[in-house]
Amino acid sequence: IFGEEHGFPVAVKASAGGGGKGFAVARDATEAEAAYSRASWEGEAYFGDGSVYVEKYLSAPRHVEIQVVRDKHGNAVHLGERDCSIQRRHQKLLEECPSPAIDPRVRESMGEAALAAAEAVGYDNVGTVEFLVEGEGDEFYFLEMNTRVQVEHPVTEEVTGIDIVKTGVRVAAGEPLPFSQEDISWRGHAIEVRLNAEDAARDFAPSPGVVTIYEEPGGPGVRVDSSLRGPGVVAEAYDPLFAKLIVRGDDREETLARLGRALAEFRVEGISTTLPFFRAILADETFVSGDYTTGFVADRMEKLEIQTAPPSETAEVSLKNVREVEVEVNGKLFRVKVFGDEGTPAGGPPRRRRGETRRASASGGAVAAPMQGTIVKVLVEEGQEVEADEPVCILEAMKMESEVRSQKAGTVSEVRVEAGQTVRSGEPLIVVE
Repeated sequence: IFGEEHGFPVAVKASAGGGGKGFAVARDATEAEAAYSRASWEGEAYFGDGSVYVEKYLSAPRHVEIQVVRDKHGNAVHLGERDCSIQRRHQKLLEECPSPAIDPRVRESMGEAALAAAEAVGYDNVGTVEFLVEGEGDEFYFLEMNTRVQVEHPVTEEVTGIDIVKTGVRVAAGEPLPFSQEDISWRGHAIEVRLNAEDAARDFAPSPGVVTIYEEPGGPGVRVDSSLRGPGVVAEAYDPLFAKLIVRGDDREETLARLGRALAEFRVEGISTTLPFFRAILADETFVSGDYTTGFVADRMEKLEIQTAPPSETAEVSLKNVREVEVEVNGKLFRVKVFGDEGTPAGGPPRRRRGETRRASASGGAVAAPMQGTIVKVLVEEGQEVEADEPVCILEAMKMESEVRSQKAGTVSEVRVEAGQTVRSGEPLIVVE
């Protein structure tokens, strides 16, 4: 009914959703039921709430959000905007502050709207009000409010000099804001890129595993927030984000140059990451100009020169070779992880050959899960004929959906899984004979 009244396409969103989950698009009436089912299922699966709402879908806007802070005494300020338009599957990859498309007049208008939204619900603490911006920035539409500290908050900290996390803790403790709107100023430019365990050259396929080498960049204006301090594990059971690289400069041009240097110095081996993607977009004229939208990845991906990592940068260690053992140190018991076992070669973990992709194994005709995850949809049924490399089911892992494909042609003799079922890496899903 909404689509018929306001026109398609429409966005169906889980009311409790976020991070790109619980979001589906219906481009016409025939897609409405499938969009509702997907958004509702993801809302229930990820947030425990399957209720959804519908709104008009804008195909290529900018995604700009406003950081707000409001205390328990009614004092409120906004800390300006962040441009989050570089996304894949409605999940952010890069954020910058200030937005290349927002002028001071629009910033003030968006800030006032964001503060009005926070006041309307009696919100206190730090939060983010997100908008979609069309055209030259004069028209913006409310998207949602995130009542938490965002992943991308460091770019605002770098430009305003305000510690957002500390401010949130003090507000939660009942303290009044130590600053007013007149105290807020924006100095310089900051960009954050998200280092995900994903292979951008293969449609951002998840790439969990063991990080064998981890070296961070440094120098003036470079900040890294990371879950790693050296070699370690990016587990397949969690979000693919494992580090954030934040750079700051006097202006956007200097910031881009500094980002390029930091990306060149950042070294991660053992898994595929989004580092090559970010290196590539720095050579893209659309991104460098700042004239991009949320459609950037879809529109420009084929034109990006994403360098394939050499074999040493795509080493793959099976998490089956990670063991937990208990050790006693000074009378205290600790549980630690041991990498490798008697079957691990002395020279280190096995390495993936150049060009080799993560595929479902097919031992004895069984199509196995390439990683731990949840079955979203089974695409075949018993007795069905399938071709080699044909998708047989969709697996969700690390907040990403991936097609699991049969490695050979044949007839489906057995379907061992169903939608919603959690599977482990290597578990048989479909048997093809």
